[in-house]
Amino acid sequence: MAFCKVASGANLLGYYMYHGGTNPQGRYSTLHEAPEERPFAEVPTLSYDFQAPIGEYGELGPSYRKLKRLHLFLREFGEWVAPAECTFPESPVTNAEDTRSLRLSLRHNRALGGGFVLINNHQRLRHMDAHKVQIRVEADGRFVLFPEIQVEDHDFGAYPYCLPLGDAFLESSNAQLLCRLREKYVFVCREKPVFRFRGPAAKVLVLSPEEAENAWKFGGTLYLTRGDLSLEGGSLRLVTEQTAETIRALPDGQSCAVTFRKRECGCSARPLSETPDTTSYELDLDAEPAGACFDVILELQFSGGRAELYSESGRMVADWFSLGTPWRVGLRRLGFPKKLVLRICRDEGPVYYECAQDGTLRLLRASLHPKYGAKIPVAAFLGENGGQAGQEVNTHDPEIKFGKIESGL
Repeated sequence: MAFCKVASGANLLGYYMYHGGTNPQGRYSTLHEAPEERPFAEVPTLSYDFQAPIGEYGELGPSYRKLKRLHLFLREFGEWVAPAECTFPESPVTNAEDTRSLRLSLRHNRALGGGFVLINNHQRLRHMDAHKVQIRVEADGRFVLFPEIQVEDHDFGAYPYCLPLGDAFLESSNAQLLCRLREKYVFVCREKPVFRFRGPAAKVLVLSPEEAENAWKFGGTLYLTRGDLSLEGGSLRLVTEQTAETIRALPDGQSCAVTFRKRECGCSARPLSETPDTTSYELDLDAEPAGACFDVILELQFSGGRAELYSESGRMVADWFSLGTPWRVGLRRLGFPKKLVLRICRDEGPVYYECAQDGTLRLLRASLHPKYGAKIPVAAFLGENGGQAGQEVNTHDPEIKFGKIESGL
């Protein structure tokens, strides 16, 4: 949706919700939106997540990484995009059920004489046909021919034409522009990149789409890692469910291997009761944090309409509507309980579900997933105060070891 808004000419993006949360409980009643006056407006009593990029318990969802990539592009090149006029093809796609045609538009900056072709091949809950296209743009009385571009299902991106990249001039490319990295320009391409420069070429780095979603830019450095990164003061904070992660720093080529001591957790479920409309289970949890493990995610896979979690005192502490994906609950927020009661319910009312409800109310799987955290000084990546290749910054939990990238970008 956000990318489509930019491709339609919007410059001011807003989100609802960007960070999910939990409804507070009132003294006499719950404070969630009542559905009585609006059919299909039923929402969970406590959860106010709505599949937000940042989830109810602070986890970064899949959409966060895709939006992060869009936001980085706009932060770096927004001064080119904002004044650019929007133009659509002579025969635009108007049928939302059309999964065969490619959606695209043009944002042309008259002052620069160039801009971006924006391509979208994503539609929610639909499979889109793949395309191999060669685009020709008519701008300011001249034609620009792009190299052949491969567009897969769910792809989207901005392809540049006639833009100054430092002292170089880019005519067109089958790669998407992402950001600046000191004297270099970073692009994203799933195939062999083709750059058509007029005159000398600019210095470029090319990432795969997966690398771009795992890229985090702070200052003049681009960090690549599967984990979640944030900048806290002079340190990078890494959050992951893996016991081993690698952070690569570009363009300098420094790498950092982070190893966590595995936290063993236990989870078991015992059936409590069953009626035609509800099934209940008692969950026994061993999920105390230790060392670098700061949170534990309870992941529940169930069939049915909605699910609720209750504390030992009988108070509802979390709820969720079935989305066809596992329900993930952060136990740190709940105080790392030893026991919880899970109630799975059938919904007969007017509730919209993305996936059809399974008629059987049952728990399919319950598991615990530790979340690990580490802080790595940014200065260490720059070779200051430690961080030399092969050096271990510490030998505790986690273990952090620096090196150089041997191959790749």
